[in-house]
Amino acid sequence: MTKKRVSAAAWPAFMAGRPAWMRALGKELMAFGVMILAILALRSTVVSHYNVPTGSMLPTILPGDHFLADQMGYGLRVPFSDWFVTGPRMPQRGDIAVFPSPLEPGVDLVKRVVALGGDHLEVRGGLIKINGQPLETTLIETTPDGYEVMMEDLMGLRHRIQIDTRRPTLRDYGPVESPAGPFFPMGDNRDHSGDGRQFGSVPVENLRARAVKILYSKEGFFSVRWDRLWQEFQ
Repeated sequence: MTKKRVSAAAWPAFMAGRPAWMRALGKELMAFGVMILAILALRSTVVSHYNVPTGSMLPTILPGDHFLADQMGYGLRVPFSDWFVTGPRMPQRGDIAVFPSPLEPGVDLVKRVVALGGDHLEVRGGLIKINGQPLETTLIETTPDGYEVMMEDLMGLRHRIQIDTRRPTLRDYGPVESPAGPFFPMGDNRDHSGDGRQFGSVPVENLRARAVKILYSKEGFFSVRWDRLWQEFQ
């Protein structure tokens, strides 16, 4: 038996002959569908929510953090696509950017922008030099599990990083020149981050959003880190 399909244009006529309760239900469902579509379009183009399952951005972002991201931070896009209507704009050094992984299709990465197109970048001992100048770092503490937590001054933006003294991996990189246009991302957890040191610079067209602030943070299924609610990123 062939099922009859009702086109969108014929929907009002189709509903006209139905009972009042069915017409009312149809209107409610249609309004609900429009609302859901509007919410999804808003998430795609204005503001969205991401969660972080790994520690590559420690100590700035913890595993279990859920954060809000500005989808218009680098330009306005067509809803449900990566096509820019305006932009894309270059990020700023120190931005925490969301972009698709160059190595794992379908996976989004969250990393800090440390260098821009034309910068000469070098990493020695996990610490960064830009255009030949080492970034200023100040030791904050050495943790019992062997991490050195430092305050790094990235061209005026001060933020925390950490070095794993037990695992001196990814310590040295470059020097390289970031090509004009792309940006170079790195994780704040310098010895436990898959970033530009593995896949190089990233085109600005790949930018999806700029992380803004923590929405909430969970440690385990029931435990909430109340002190992290609504914190802005450094």
